[in-house]
Amino acid sequence: MLPPVPSDECARLLDCCTKFVEPHLARTALERGYRLTVCDIEPETPAVERVDITNPLPWPEHYFRGVISADTLEHVVPKREILAEFFRITEPKGFLMLHLPVGKYGDSWQRHTTPDVPDNQHNHVWVPGTDYADIAQSVGYSLVAEVSGWDQEAICLSKLWVFRKDPNLPWDK
Repeated sequence: MLPPVPSDECARLLDCCTKFVEPHLARTALERGYRLTVCDIEPETPAVERVDITNPLPWPEHYFRGVISADTLEHVVPKREILAEFFRITEPKGFLMLHLPVGKYGDSWQRHTTPDVPDNQHNHVWVPGTDYADIAQSVGYSLVAEVSGWDQEAICLSKLWVFRKDPNLPWDK
């Protein structure tokens, strides 16, 4: 799904908080010509940079060709500011791939974190009805594709959105 990088270019790819140090994304990024940077607020390995995405990101403007964020934004606020930071650090011909759960057991799982919830509880700060495509477009991204599907592992409905900064660029460039 990642667009290839021309052989005469060096492109950086940010895996933002998804902890995809897993071989398949790293291998795919390498095969397509990317240098992968992985960040998370609670890194589990030295290969992952400690970054809190609710604050300004530590990279300069246009540093990354693309940003991938999977199953992350439903845990944090402010969503618009985070997506604006993704836009800022993405090259003019860059992209954003955003994957999120959008439903589980109806709406009962959608709740805010509260002090009375145990620390080991998987919490979401999801606002029902949040339209991530609208938010990403409001900061400057253009929607390229939106795919809904059933995530068998997480037992939930999920969506993958693909955005470009330049709406005139085809996805495979």
